[in-house]
Amino acid sequence: MAAGLYIFIFYSYILNLLYQEIPIAAYTLTPSQSIIDGQILISQGETFELGFFSPSNSKFRYVGIWYNTKTIPVQTVVWVANRDSPLLDTSGVLKVDTTGNVVIEDGRRKVIWSSNSSKAVESPIVEFLDSGNLVLRDKKNGDSENYMWQSFDYLCDTLLPHMKLGRDLKTGHDRFMSSWKSSDDPSYGDFTYGTYRTGLPELAIRNRSKMYYRSGPWNGIRFSGSPDLKGNSIFTYEVIQNAEEMYFRFQLVNKSVVSRFVLRQTSLHGLTWVDQTNSWFLQITIPRDPCDAYSLCGAYSSCDSNNVPVCRCLRGFKPKSAQDWEEMDWSQGCKHNTSVNCSKGEGFNRISGVKLPDTTGSWFNMTMNLDECRVKCLKNCSCMAYTNADIRGSGSGCVMWFTDLVDIRQFSNDGQDFYIRMAPSELENDVMSDTKSYSRTKKRVVLTVTVAVLVSIFLLGLGAYIFRKKQMKTITRKLPTEVNKEKSQEVPLFDTVKPITREYSSENKDDLEVLLYDFDTIATATNNFSNLNKLGEGGFGCVYKGTLKDGQQIAVKRLSKTSGQGVEEFKNEVVLIAKLQHRNLVGLYGCCVEGEEKMLVYEYMLNKSLDYHLFGQSLRPYHIYFLIMFYMC
Repeated sequence: MAAGLYIFIFYSYILNLLYQEIPIAAYTLTPSQSIIDGQILISQGETFELGFFSPSNSKFRYVGIWYNTKTIPVQTVVWVANRDSPLLDTSGVLKVDTTGNVVIEDGRRKVIWSSNSSKAVESPIVEFLDSGNLVLRDKKNGDSENYMWQSFDYLCDTLLPHMKLGRDLKTGHDRFMSSWKSSDDPSYGDFTYGTYRTGLPELAIRNRSKMYYRSGPWNGIRFSGSPDLKGNSIFTYEVIQNAEEMYFRFQLVNKSVVSRFVLRQTSLHGLTWVDQTNSWFLQITIPRDPCDAYSLCGAYSSCDSNNVPVCRCLRGFKPKSAQDWEEMDWSQGCKHNTSVNCSKGEGFNRISGVKLPDTTGSWFNMTMNLDECRVKCLKNCSCMAYTNADIRGSGSGCVMWFTDLVDIRQFSNDGQDFYIRMAPSELENDVMSDTKSYSRTKKRVVLTVTVAVLVSIFLLGLGAYIFRKKQMKTITRKLPTEVNKEKSQEVPLFDTVKPITREYSSENKDDLEVLLYDFDTIATATNNFSNLNKLGEGGFGCVYKGTLKDGQQIAVKRLSKTSGQGVEEFKNEVVLIAKLQHRNLVGLYGCCVEGEEKMLVYEYMLNKSLDYHLFGQSLRPYHIYFLIMFYMC
């Protein structure tokens, strides 16, 4: 009885050894080496492992790459070699064959998968990089441009940092993601994610051959329809387009963070590993709501998830079928209230903050500016809309549409502007119809605004000078010449300390009172003067947005230590600005003097400053500018 028990324990131990994954010391394979089922190859920096595995509830064996289980204890497969040719048992072998290719053989030594590289190599070697890339190269040449084959060119359902999602324009090879058929079956599923086959860089999810989701074209900063795919504290994104290739990729800001994108059966997920919970945290989901569905609202209509119903015709358009619209069937889309037929006086209305329409059938030119784009579109009777291709800076490039405008989405804070062709009766005031009138009006606006601004600056400067001369004579309060760094809160800056009022009148000009803030309060409000809170920067310092503990929003002007302004000058500036309180000037809440720090605390202007409304991208009739400046003065 005891002998039988010992024999059972012995065989159990042997079987456990046979099925235990045994790591191989090196991260390379030569033609004289191979990996059998139960062995694993570890990447150069020990971030990834390669070996044989079976998905949950599956009896088939595959060769795949997953994160090192010492770091990520949940086996997370990121690449599968033989996804459509599984092994039926554990007799598989991975090796480099006599032709210089990476191959997988079954128990009968039949090749069931091969890298199929057509490039000749004298001394082939397989190298497992710490990026997760399995490469086949010549032992004498480690240049990435001379790889015979690499797994990063054949994505599965996962996009890792530095992977290229896009096309090699020289060879025509398309790198795209494809979903698993199911969680137990890594073979090719129905959904793919990759670059959209148009002239502009764009990403799309397809359900087989049917468009499922479109990102909108890349505009130099982000994809116009994917606000989630823009740089943040974890990811940075870039799109490369040149004569040789066009691709999208992401990189990690912090190299210690583990993140990936995964294409599931119906959506793309952005995931980050969290050590505290030993799980993957879902950060991004695409599509994120019904408005991300391709062309949900039909032509000349936009989708807004904040509206009920979500679909609305663009301004100047009406439903093709009012009955269908009432039944919430928007597939037929909308049509012009007044048809466009290339008649005299036609022009463009601006549509703001949207995902740009499907660029199939569009035309683009990166050397043109927006005015040139408008003129070219207006002269072409088939051109339905235009916009900038790149919105960085003042904008550049030209995109023109020649087909129905579909798959438009409205955003609250993101999106892009474009200009749509309209009949003369449907034109709005801010976009002119005739090219010559547009040019003349623009010149008049520039001239009028320039003269008015110069006059306003002169009057304000003269007023400030007179005010200062008058008030300096009445200032009798003394400012300490030195401020103790440790106890600056205890040194009075002015006679009394309480908030000034928003309005100022002659009755109270001699007993002006301001609020003295301590440094810690200002630092907390501005998140320690974070760059994310910075509103602007000038020769005398930076301006930050802040929020006090009671929810009050403020703007803090932090004077540079190299500005050369002393305490006396700072006091004079506080008194002068406080005396100049006016409904059309930003309000001063108080100040802070602590050590070498000197700060002014202003009212935060939620609707931006006057120069934005005078010189922003919106082109207004010249009399509107005159009225703004008239009532401002």
